[in-house]
Amino acid sequence: MPTIVEEAVATQRRYYSETATNYEQMHAHEGNGETFNKKFIEAILQMLGARSVLDVGTATGYRLHDLRSALPNAFLCGIEPVDALLGIALRNDVHTSGALIRGTGLALPFADASFDVVCEFSILHHVHRPEVVVREMLRVAKRRS
Repeated sequence: MPTIVEEAVATQRRYYSETATNYEQMHAHEGNGETFNKKFIEAILQMLGARSVLDVGTATGYRLHDLRSALPNAFLCGIEPVDALLGIALRNDVHTSGALIRGTGLALPFADASFDVVCEFSILHHVHRPEVVVREMLRVAKRRS
C-alpha cells in the first residue's frame, strides 16, 4: 500500500502528465518566466562564466532553450521525472539546446562537483523533503572560493 507521500507524488506526476501540452502556458510565469527575471539570471550566469548548468525539474526544458542564447558554448542539462513533459521538450527540439535526462532531484545521477551552476525554478514546493534536493544540488555543484 502506497504511503501518503507516494500517493501525493503520483497525483502530482499524473497532473503534469495530463497537462503537459499546456505546461508552458500554465506555468511559464513561475520561477523565471518573466522577462526581467530571465535576463537577470542570464546575466548572473554570464558573469560567473558558467560553462555547465543543470536545471533540476526542467519540465519542458524551455529554460534550457532560453539559456542557450545566453550561454552558447555551455553544457546545459535538464533533469525531469515526468515523461510527458520530457516528450514535449523533445517535440520542441529542446534537446538541441541541452541534454535531457529522466530523473529527480532526490538522487541526481552525476558525480560530485559536476556542474558550475545547479538551479531549480519553482520545484521545491513540490517536494516532500526539499532539503534532500538542495543537498543533492549542492553535491553536484562546483564550489567557488
